[in-house]
Amino acid sequence: LYVPIIFELLPTQFRLDQLQNVFEIILERPFDSRSFNKKILATEILTQVAAPVDDNSKPSQRLFQFDEAKYQRMQEEGFQFEIKPGSPKK
Repeated sequence: LYVPIIFELLPTQFRLDQLQNVFEIILERPFDSRSFNKKILATEILTQVAAPVDDNSKPSQRLFQFDEAKYQRMQEEGFQFEIKPGSPKK
């Protein structure tokens, strides 16, 4: 799955649950939200747009944007982006 295409289907700033929804629609499979958030944030291709109003807010409620320049640099270094569906979300 070519990642930048996924980000073209989202607004410039988006929540992780919106990103997860796009993945689930395209792959026709559910993801566990906690695992998805952990995996996508570990890729470091997202930048948090603004500090959350509440420091205790969940990552899924924060706004992010795709860092295309960082993604391109990582790809040149051999980065392979892949998120596999795990257990269904609860």
